[in-house]
Amino acid sequence: MKFREALIKLNKIFPAHLKIYQIKNNEHHMIQDWNELPDSEFNITDDSRNVNINTLFFSTFFAKSYLNDAILKHPFAIFVSKKELHKLLKDHKYNGFCIIGKKEPDFYLGYLSSIYYDYPSKDMYIVAITGTNGKTTISFMIYHLWKKKHIPCAVIGTLGVFYWNGSMEKHIYTGFTTPRAYELHQILDVLKKENIQHIVIEASSEALALRRLEGLNIQKAIFTNLGRDHLNFHKNLNAYFFAKLHLFFLTLRATKEKIPFVVVYNSNTYYLFYRFIQKTNAKILFLLQSHLNHNFVKYQPMPLLFNQFNALCAYYGITRNEEPLYKLSEKPLSDFKGVPGRVERLALTDSIDIIIDYAHTPDALENLLSELKNQYEFMVLVFGCGGNRDIEKRPLMGNIAANYCDYIFLTDDNPRNENPQKIRNDIKKGIPVNKYHILQEIGDRKLAIQNAIEYTFNIQKNSDKKSCIIIAGKGHENYQIIGNKKISYSDKEAVLELIKIISHPNEKKTLR
Repeated sequence: MKFREALIKLNKIFPAHLKIYQIKNNEHHMIQDWNELPDSEFNITDDSRNVNINTLFFSTFFAKSYLNDAILKHPFAIFVSKKELHKLLKDHKYNGFCIIGKKEPDFYLGYLSSIYYDYPSKDMYIVAITGTNGKTTISFMIYHLWKKKHIPCAVIGTLGVFYWNGSMEKHIYTGFTTPRAYELHQILDVLKKENIQHIVIEASSEALALRRLEGLNIQKAIFTNLGRDHLNFHKNLNAYFFAKLHLFFLTLRATKEKIPFVVVYNSNTYYLFYRFIQKTNAKILFLLQSHLNHNFVKYQPMPLLFNQFNALCAYYGITRNEEPLYKLSEKPLSDFKGVPGRVERLALTDSIDIIIDYAHTPDALENLLSELKNQYEFMVLVFGCGGNRDIEKRPLMGNIAANYCDYIFLTDDNPRNENPQKIRNDIKKGIPVNKYHILQEIGDRKLAIQNAIEYTFNIQKNSDKKSCIIIAGKGHENYQIIGNKKISYSDKEAVLELIKIISHPNEKKTLR
């Protein structure tokens, strides 16, 4: 794709939005004729580390801090805000083409990326899922169900990109729940070349707020729930919800579906969507608990209530209007292997299970514990909270843990640059003092898991009670962030090692 051609096409989508300046030798003039622009190949990025002389650099929300670093590498063009342009003209720090728009650079990056890769999502059936919890599980259920019908498909989300072209499955690591806009369109271009047209995408609230999904041909949007998460970025629940609601407006612009929106109903969901329905007259399918009485949702490895709702979301996600792929009486999820770190069950003994789950929000933790309480008579929890994140959720999660569990091992999650002891103290504020006797505080996560397993094994080995050890918060993650260091670590690997030790007591050793 040539630079001039790409900008002409972007201008056709957003007429009168763009102003382009050429800055040279401390002078500048506004481009009046498209022929003044170079007809040359270029690349797009908002990562200053990847800038070269053929780059169009976008000064997006997180890239603004690195604009000067990018300029030092002499990109031939930059896309900046009006405020940044004025500063550049004043400081005489840049020679090249400078683009500004009526909106922030983030908004245009997705559309230009779509143009750059020749509109890869144009003929795709894209399902996008947003919500505090359930995105990863639903997306992998959809992926499983499509594969079962021999439909080439892909899932893009927290675990990277998995795609199946009809004969072979491949994986691409991305590092984001929702990749950057230009990376997302590049991935879709790869999938298009593999003749894959069915895509399910996890749409995180942060990605929606940063406009990473602009320019996508989204055909169906699913909203799972709204809880406390990412408030370090969004600041309040209202901004968090409206970031998620943006997915519905994106879908409305592109969809051909008669019922393009699926929403899990709870007491406040309809209220949250009421104004959207009034404003757009959009048709939304609200999923109720009364809709769960089907084989499709009940026959799966872990048919907890929230997983039944996840399955129902998947059913309507895969199904284009008037083209159901399955009957609700069928059981296609009975062989679903689940998702790593999402209610992942490992057997310690015949009567003791270990559950590894990603639950790191109050809603997710309460949903998980309340459901497991119906299956297990004795429950031990290992959990902590992340540092440099929402502080207010910590005592809430402590209180939830105390309400449902027989014993708690309070430990570290990803403390980042916060004092781990302070994080644990914040959690303890929500635990009633009269329940401190069921609490043990061990900062070292491996050691906490070891103690939890040994405690449960010793206290329950001669009991008939069905018991469970829940290790919550990190799920699939294979690292722990302590300070500025990302240390290799996995809850599952720690558990498997301990199971092996307990299975061979004569070879017993500690994890350390």
